[in-house]
Amino acid sequence: MEIIERKILINRMGIIHAYMHRTALQDAGRANSFRPRQKNDCTVRAVALATQISYDAAYELLAAAGRKCSKGFAFKPWAAAAVVNGYRFEWQAVRKQRGRPRLGLALFCQFYPTGTYIVLVKRHVLTVIDGVCHDCFISDAQQPVQGFWRVVRDS
Repeated sequence: MEIIERKILINRMGIIHAYMHRTALQDAGRANSFRPRQKNDCTVRAVALATQISYDAAYELLAAAGRKCSKGFAFKPWAAAAVVNGYRFEWQAVRKQRGRPRLGLALFCQFYPTGTYIVLVKRHVLTVIDGVCHDCFISDAQQPVQGFWRVVRDS
């Protein structure tokens, strides 16, 4: 797993702030799985990383829930009732305020420095663990966050 750090500048209320955006490049075990050429599998990778299960186990779990091979998956309705490896998902929407941009991915990592989250950005989900984005490519640090699932132990 390679961690890429990028210093970015964000204009917040007329003041320029410098942030260090960190991304851990990893495929959640897809390369060593039975399906190394899978596409459109961001939900599979996010579930595998967030719940600490293998890529193949996450793939089978989501396939049983209706995910088609190399197709996207409606994660939000499934996650509302799912418990995976003793973890459940708590949804939190990020509201857009009039005249202000949505919370970006880099600021999300700054505001939530501890814990595990599955973050929804436009047409993609990724895992954030302790303030570090985990994905197979470097996401745009200023990409707006539409909402997120806090990954918590099921009691």
